[in-house]
Amino acid sequence: MNVELTLGLKDLPGMLVAALKPISDKGGNIKGIMHSRGARDTVQVVVTLSVKDQSTLANIIKALKASKTSVRKVRCEGRKYYTKKNMSLLLIGHVIDTDIQDTIDRLNSMGLVSDVDVRMADPDDRSSVLMKIEVDEKKESELKTIIGDICNKKNLIMIPEI
Repeated sequence: MNVELTLGLKDLPGMLVAALKPISDKGGNIKGIMHSRGARDTVQVVVTLSVKDQSTLANIIKALKASKTSVRKVRCEGRKYYTKKNMSLLLIGHVIDTDIQDTIDRLNSMGLVSDVDVRMADPDDRSSVLMKIEVDEKKESELKTIIGDICNKKNLIMIPEI
């Protein structure tokens, strides 16, 4: 995963090295560093790095905060960082005929539909659609409400992941 951390450091010798150490110690592969001095005694530092997974990123952020490094912004894969959960669900019914794009758009309002697998034997028969969705853990219950609403309005059967 590609990550961009924006840090706020005091403009003192050794502060940049001290901020980079927890990143390296916790498994981050530093790709680039940009910094600019602010009007006050602070330096804004943008560190671009790669990590193998979200738990590594969480450990890096925790270590930075423990070392009193100000973490101002975190972007992961170009998006604002959040604690996400991956979920899968199977929709059965006339998913295509009831406007699959509308279904995807409504789900994307709370999460991100990252993969769609459609099985349709005959256009007149029911179809089945497996969707993989990434959602902020804080919005999971809202997403489930939207899924329930979609299934009720479009007469679809939803089978959640086990």
